[in-house]
Amino acid sequence: MAREPTTLLLRRARDAGVSISRTPKGALALEIPPDAETLAATLREREQHLTALFDWRQAPVTQPAPCLLCQRPAMLRDPADHLPAHKVCVDELLHNPAL
Repeated sequence: MAREPTTLLLRRARDAGVSISRTPKGALALEIPPDAETLAATLREREQHLTALFDWRQAPVTQPAPCLLCQRPAMLRDPADHLPAHKVCVDELLHNPAL
């Protein structure tokens, strides 16, 4: 079975009510509802990939392809999985708990 892209895992986590942030030292901080422990385990396994989504300085730029989140053309590739995504789309998931 193929691994779920980190950006889509992040969307699923937000839908489940998981809050994701970084500590001042850069570590991943998760606030997890009691019914999301299985998802939280997956997030912890992918901590390095999730942390990469906070820093896009090394994100590859290539030919436009549909963004995984909004489906509009994106030239950037997310720094975690190198799949097409807009930084603003991922930032909305990271920083807007209402999504």
